[in-house]
Amino acid sequence: MNDSTELRLRVARESDLPQIVSIYNSTIPSRVVTADLEPVTVESRRDWFRSHSAERHPLWVLESRQTREIAGWLSYSKFYGRPAYSGTAEISVYVHENWRRRGCGRLLLEAAITYAPVLGLHTLLGFIFGHNDPSLELFSRHGFNRWALLPRVAQLDSDERDLIILGLRIDPTETLPGITRPFTTLRSASAADLPSLRELLASAELPTEDLTEKHLDHYIVVVSGQTIVATVGLEVHGQYGLLRSLAVAPSYRGLGLSLRLISLIEAYARKHNLKALYLLTITADQIFSRCSYKTIPRKLAPQDIQDSAEFSSICPSNSVCMMKTLG
Repeated sequence: MNDSTELRLRVARESDLPQIVSIYNSTIPSRVVTADLEPVTVESRRDWFRSHSAERHPLWVLESRQTREIAGWLSYSKFYGRPAYSGTAEISVYVHENWRRRGCGRLLLEAAITYAPVLGLHTLLGFIFGHNDPSLELFSRHGFNRWALLPRVAQLDSDERDLIILGLRIDPTETLPGITRPFTTLRSASAADLPSLRELLASAELPTEDLTEKHLDHYIVVVSGQTIVATVGLEVHGQYGLLRSLAVAPSYRGLGLSLRLISLIEAYARKHNLKALYLLTITADQIFSRCSYKTIPRKLAPQDIQDSAEFSSICPSNSVCMMKTLG
């Protein structure tokens, strides 16, 4: 059995919380993994769960495609929560006891490292007990180094235990030990990307007939190795923007990448002093609703937006029109 193909990584849902908590609680009796001494409740972890965001600090689960059992989970957590540390995150990895020693920890950690640039992270930290040899070895195999030792800071029953802080600086241009998958990075689109973008958009059944090199001045692409795996774009019409071409390759769906791209294109629009964004969609209205876009009658869009090719001739009449005011 090839566990890497049997499993899929996705953003956690709140309905996953009982399984997430169960996996966490299963590690407490060993006194090796966590500083909690008694099992935690699902209710006590709801605020922790809700503190994660798919676009910046996701909580992922590794799920069996067949049984839907959660084999493990990984979280990115804010480090101190102050602006100067926004590029740094603490990561935590937990694996179900039935799935240990089957490569799940490696899959989760490798995904966390290679996806970090998309989240705007340049530094990852792991806080691991000094007697947790398997975790120390796992992190070390993937390029983490020991950055700090806090001696005897944890009282685990009658034992005083050290806490080791491991750190990794992320540089997508460097080769890291233990990493077999390419880094996933963000950049502005270029004219050379046009054929690949058209292919990606066509596979997602999104318009391509009016897409030219000029449009790419306002496009963001996500690249895995040399392959474009996601994109989003913007047309500027006076004081307003037309959000378009939000597409994610199938193998990268479920990680929260769409939400990350929407957040980035909104920041780009604000930087260019746009007052509002408008869009037409047939299938993505739920995603945009999560980002506070409101459905409006198509005729209420500004005239400059209505005169665009997408509004006037390309998108069908049953497309949902949505907008968001930018503060």
